[in-house]
Formats: sequence, C-alpha cells, structure tokens
Amino acid sequence: MANYRKILVAYDGSASARNALAVASQLAKEDKSWIKVLTVLPDYKGDLELVGISNIKETIDGPGKKLLTEAQEIADHEDVHILT
Repeated sequence: MANYRKILVAYDGSASARNALAVASQLAKEDKSWIKVLTVLPDYKGDLELVGISNIKETIDGPGKKLLTEAQEIADHEDVHILT
C-alpha cells in the first residue's frame, strides 16, 4: 500500500461521504496516518438579524457542527482518530 500520512475527507453527510470516510479510516489504520475531516457551510447573504434570527453564529455553524459530530461518531466506531 501507499504510505499516506495525511488524509483529507470532505464530509456532507451523504452516503458517498460516509463511504469516503470509511475508506479513509481503513487507509489510516493501515498506514498509521491521520484524517482531517471538513465540511463546507452554506453561503448566507444578507442581514439575518432582519429576519428575526438572534443567534446568527449558531444558525450558521449549527449544521456544520452536526455533520462533524456525525463524522466523529463514525470515526469512533471505526476506532480511528480524526481532526475536525
């Protein structure tokens, strides 16, 4: 096998992303490498305060945090360490 030291996984919660994380987990176990998982937050335009959203940071960050928590749970199940 190739010697991977760092593996980057883009994670959006889809079946393809879960599969990519599973494959990355196997590679990480074989090569003793580490995995960095990232997600991309949606682009919000305009002033969210005008529509009555008081906690803007949580509104924007919430979905991404949920996805990264899900990825962490998968990694824990696979017994690999990831950075989010």
